[in-house]
Amino acid sequence: MATKLFKKVVRAYASGEIIFTEGAEVDGIYSVQSGRVSVFKTKATPQGPVDIELVQLGPGSMFGEMGMLDQTRRDASVRAVDFTEVLIITKDMFENQLAMLPSWIVNFIKILISRLRITNERLAAAMQLLEANGLKLEDKSDKAAAKAGGDKPAEKAAEKPAVKPAEKPTEGKSGGQAVAGTEAPVI
Repeated sequence: MATKLFKKVVRAYASGEIIFTEGAEVDGIYSVQSGRVSVFKTKATPQGPVDIELVQLGPGSMFGEMGMLDQTRRDASVRAVDFTEVLIITKDMFENQLAMLPSWIVNFIKILISRLRITNERLAAAMQLLEANGLKLEDKSDKAAAKAGGDKPAEKAAEKPAVKPAEKPTEGKSGGQAVAGTEAPVI
């Protein structure tokens, strides 16, 4: 079987720019090349919608894989925390490679994704309940740093999940900029 070649797709996003929103159609898997992103879910509260951050990801991390694997819509939203460049594994690229795997592996991955979706929903609900009762998630790295007499590393602080008021998405404002010498997909 001949190997199909694909063109490298890289996009850049400004700090605060929405990369995609929960419920959007899946267009690819994103690999963070530089910068940081926040993966979050927006939940309704009596005081209005709040963004519940699930995680922040930096260089070498990937996101957007769940919808690609189980052919569903986006399960969470993603926002650039800093200026961020991502490499996009398009749907066509991914499906081409997935077709080479045995079907039992693909089914196993889909089961794991289904379980992860349930866990993410439960985590977001638990974080929302904690926040509604004036409590915060405990970050064990805080206690370890305090016992050692040191400060909490900045990177650990960035990875701590947070709950904050929902912001208006800026998606579509620029939709990410193509990086020089690369092709940007139509999203």
